[in-house]
Amino acid sequence: MSKKRYLIDMAFSEIGLSGYVFDQDADERQEALHKLDGYMAMLKNQGVDIGYNFPTTNESSDLDDDSGLPDYAEMAIWQQLALRLCPAYGKTASQVLVSSAHQAKAHLMAAIAVIPATRYPTTLPIGRGNRRSVRDQQFYSGDSVDNELPTP
Repeated sequence: MSKKRYLIDMAFSEIGLSGYVFDQDADERQEALHKLDGYMAMLKNQGVDIGYNFPTTNESSDLDDDSGLPDYAEMAIWQQLALRLCPAYGKTASQVLVSSAHQAKAHLMAAIAVIPATRYPTTLPIGRGNRRSVRDQQFYSGDSVDNELPTP
């Protein structure tokens, strides 16, 4: 888990503004922090909750707060933030950044996807490989086979 400052620094690095002749001032970093908070709120509103540490108010957001993000999500988040920062700095996102950000977000969404458990439908054929006699029963009954995931 990293600080929000780290995510913002990495986003600035992605668009080529890290270590620039003129470092970002406090207002620019605060604006980037608001964009990060806004992006994470948008994701949460879409049903994607990956543990981001939201501030109680917009004014109380701090760069040195822990992000709450798991390590596997950080790259996808800072690249998406970089895409959102580009217009504010008159930058055009490189095709490499756009492609990498899209791929990282797709991997993140796949990693957090939850597939609900369901029963086999009664219209699903049992098939010849099943040990049951297919002469008597050609389809699964909704009650006999349950593919629910075990609870940990």
